[in-house]
Amino acid sequence: MFEIYASTTGRKHYLIFNNSTKNDQLVKEGRKYFRCGEKNLEIEKGWILNDELFLENPHKKGAKPVAVVSHWRKLK
Repeated sequence: MFEIYASTTGRKHYLIFNNSTKNDQLVKEGRKYFRCGEKNLEIEKGWILNDELFLENPHKKGAKPVAVVSHWRKLK
């Protein structure tokens, strides 16, 4: 399963998975949620700290690493 985090400054959504989730499952769930092709998905590492998502390591004790899937429209 995954959790959905929304950006506070825009309309962006992020799907948050356990760090041990396989890449195939990340792509499958991301394609289903965002209704897009695999080429428009961005899979990266993130950290959860105090119920907030960080895409860069906050270097704080208690930050939990997670897998993050987001939708990006790539320009040609």
